[in-house]
Amino acid sequence: MALRLRKVVTAQQSLPIVDIRDDTIVLADGGLRQVLDCQPTPVSLRDDEEQAAVQEAWAQLLHSITHPLQVVVESRPAHEGDLRSLRSGEVSAALAGIAASYDRLLADLTASSDVVRRTFYAVVPLDTSAVRRRRNATEQSAEVARLHERTQTVAQQLDRAGVTSRVLSTGELVEVLYSQLNSELARRQPLVPTDLVANRVRDLIAPSAFERTRDAFTVDQRATQTLAIVGYPRFLHMDWLQVFVRLRSAARIGVFVSPVPTELALPFLEKKIAELASSLQLSAERGRLDAERQAALDDARALQSRLVRSEERFFDVAVYATLEADNRQPLEPEVARLETALGGLMLKSRRVHFQMDQGYWSTLPIATDRLGIRRSLTTAGLRVTFPFSASNFSQPRGILYGLEPASGAPVFLDRFTLPNANAVVLAQSGAGKSYAVKVEILRALLNGTDVLVIDPEGEYLQLGEAAGGKCESIGPSAASLPNAFALGSASTTERQLSLLTLFRLLIPDLSSAELMELEDGLGRIYAFKGITDEASSEDPEPPSAADLLKTLEYREQRTPDASAIATLQRKVQRLLEGPTGWLLRGSDQTPLPSQGLGVISLAGLPEETRSAAMFVVLDRLWQHLRRRQPRRQTILVIDEAWWLIRHPDTARFVFRLAKTARKLMVGLTVISQDVLDLLSSDAGKTVITNSAVQLLLKQASQAIPELAQTFGLTKPERLLLINAPVGEGILIARGSRTALRIVGSTEEERLART
Repeated sequence: MALRLRKVVTAQQSLPIVDIRDDTIVLADGGLRQVLDCQPTPVSLRDDEEQAAVQEAWAQLLHSITHPLQVVVESRPAHEGDLRSLRSGEVSAALAGIAASYDRLLADLTASSDVVRRTFYAVVPLDTSAVRRRRNATEQSAEVARLHERTQTVAQQLDRAGVTSRVLSTGELVEVLYSQLNSELARRQPLVPTDLVANRVRDLIAPSAFERTRDAFTVDQRATQTLAIVGYPRFLHMDWLQVFVRLRSAARIGVFVSPVPTELALPFLEKKIAELASSLQLSAERGRLDAERQAALDDARALQSRLVRSEERFFDVAVYATLEADNRQPLEPEVARLETALGGLMLKSRRVHFQMDQGYWSTLPIATDRLGIRRSLTTAGLRVTFPFSASNFSQPRGILYGLEPASGAPVFLDRFTLPNANAVVLAQSGAGKSYAVKVEILRALLNGTDVLVIDPEGEYLQLGEAAGGKCESIGPSAASLPNAFALGSASTTERQLSLLTLFRLLIPDLSSAELMELEDGLGRIYAFKGITDEASSEDPEPPSAADLLKTLEYREQRTPDASAIATLQRKVQRLLEGPTGWLLRGSDQTPLPSQGLGVISLAGLPEETRSAAMFVVLDRLWQHLRRRQPRRQTILVIDEAWWLIRHPDTARFVFRLAKTARKLMVGLTVISQDVLDLLSSDAGKTVITNSAVQLLLKQASQAIPELAQTFGLTKPERLLLINAPVGEGILIARGSRTALRIVGSTEEERLART
């Protein structure tokens, strides 16, 4: 008797993918696919009008397509190895304890699956008939071009809904499929560019083996199960898909939308209307009232009318969720938890037993629905099925700012990848703004970023000492004081303008004539020292306030009408002899640390000198940053900035810093609790608009109208800021916004609360 040999099917042969070229996936059945990488947009914080606008844009996209569309949402918990890039290299001995505490926080978040990578894809297909699967090169090129046009149309429609997207390149497609099919191997052996040249795509992305069982499909030694939505409630709310998006486990959600031609939908609907009308008539003859069927009949007739007027369309919709785990044991409770959550939304789901492999392929971003478990929905039902509603801050890049309160998703941000690295932090007293900034300072130091702090209240001294920073206290009895007359990196003209600003702060009642004489006197004392914009001396001896007094005395003796000079001389004399004269007697030119943390404290200064002292210190720091070579990423923190913003001269100075900080690789952080003072100043508003990062924590109700106008806050956002607990608020960056709760490690918590 002849033996029948069992045919062996390799993992490569089981793949539905034949090749990836020209930014296009080529399937075994001849189909072509292009994939859009989409940046989600948070919808829940928007006003009803804005949510309606997003729904309308999504509905217009659905109305415009004549082909199927797949949306894939992938959630994958980050591993500790994924977060190592959040810190750059070694840290100093002083930061070792802080670094270890931060690492423990990240490890705890990854262990609890709080740090999740979420990616959103829109897959555009182009299927060909069996007759045309054998195509020559010209036909293939034409079909790829046709698919690209189709993809660009979808991308443009998504952009109208606030979803930025881009076509994945050939290399990115290979990397995406490689990581999805070989999740564990991809962490140990990431792809390199030469892999695409030296290997066939199938050999490269295929896992070691597949295993099919009744209730699981194992890929690369990871068990997977797939759920399908088989029943929907009569009404769906806007965020019903968030039950999938907020999954903490490894999962992929595939949403298939296929338009049904109206000429095919109308006969089906007519038949349904006839059935409902017949059932109602029969019930009436028996003396019974069937309210549920009557409502269904009314809805069907209204839908028929909208279909005829092209106000609605029919769609075949399928929603699948594939969950993954290392083995079957942890997978079961995750699937059960999802089933319970879906049941709470009146959605009926089923595990696709004996079809788990088909379910797995149906949730890959290749737009292949092998299950075919679909339900008919109209445009009205799909309007609220917006799959791109999520925070786009969850990718582990930069530093961890906190967690999104609703979903627990982490919020990561790298300020220096934005158009500018400036930030503004606004909150009422006690809302946690200093805590948030201190946590950011510590994590920036761990990431190799330098930090300089102007500390009006001495709140940062303990943190500075613990982090190994250089701390200075500025005051009348301080050992070293900034020299307001020293040039630093400024030109003579710039130094004279800064001195004029300082004198206006210290002598607010200067007349126009006195200001003119003061400007002339400052020019003379620099000229007497041989200091001009054309002078080549790199470190000239600067003049002093005493030189200014001598010059004014000399000018008074030789000017016929010297009343303005005499008055100015008396005011300057009183200033130098008074309690604020120490600000003009500084002589220190010691540079600040070239790297690491520097804190300059102004604690204990009276209110009369606070603004002027902050200006002198800020001016000194800015000259230090301009002279420093090489350039390094630096965060310059100005706490209680309202002391500077409330004066027009110093407000303009802060505004100039905000405009030019990017050129010096500096990110300016402006902190203020007096929100109304900041918003009432044109310069303050300009500083805000020139800050790519804006953090709003709990606000007083009287500040909300101004904040709403400046930041375009929606009603949900306004309510969030009024009722926010300490340490919670809204982060605005990268053209998006998200709710935020600041979280700190044990050591960060200890230092940030000082």
